[in-house]
Amino acid sequence: LRTRGLLYRHETRFPADAEPARPRDRHTRAFGSEWSISKPVQALQAPRRRYRPVRPRLKPRVAYTHFHTEEHIKASGMTYTFLRDNFYADFFVALPDEEGRILGPAGDGRVGVVAREGAGRVAAGVLTDPARYENQTLDVTGPEALTLDEIAAILTRVQGRPVTYVRETIEEAYESRKKWPAAQWQYDSWVSTYTSIARGEMDVVSTTVRDVTGRDPLTFEEVARAALVSGR
Repeated sequence: LRTRGLLYRHETRFPADAEPARPRDRHTRAFGSEWSISKPVQALQAPRRRYRPVRPRLKPRVAYTHFHTEEHIKASGMTYTFLRDNFYADFFVALPDEEGRILGPAGDGRVGVVAREGAGRVAAGVLTDPARYENQTLDVTGPEALTLDEIAAILTRVQGRPVTYVRETIEEAYESRKKWPAAQWQYDSWVSTYTSIARGEMDVVSTTVRDVTGRDPLTFEEVARAALVSGR
């Protein structure tokens, strides 16, 4: 029985100069079953004892780990389907702080936010018909790529309170996040979420949700309104 590997993950694009770092085998091992499901995003972080600080270039740490995990799976000879989820729309709905601010160094970059619901339906569709998606890499996005200014404007309209996007420098972003105690790699991951948007790496829109599920992906406004109704 040929082993299959399904890697369900976050982040969409990876720079060509990705630093070499071999992922641990336990992230990609087939556990005696037809499908090997990878660990969640947080578990794919490099172990702390091997962590190398990424400043000042601030490479997106999670994306690099995912990139090398994908390469490791390909080299293993496993049949695979990689689902590259863009950032989740649900995350941005909950992002404004108590003052209605979205803080981060994302510049004027765009992000093809996808609803978690849509990403989940794509994963279910791939698992239902795995042969159709053998050895494919699918970008999973929403129907449009938005700037954080546009996201703030939508949240203002939906939530009925002013929401603004505040452009931080990288130094300001690190400083503002120090109120949450965390390891250095976690701060790097948080801040590089925004710098990847600024560099255009998340400016991706695909038809994957429609192609796999037969349904149009939810817009960011639809996700925001659903969250308001449910009280999330």
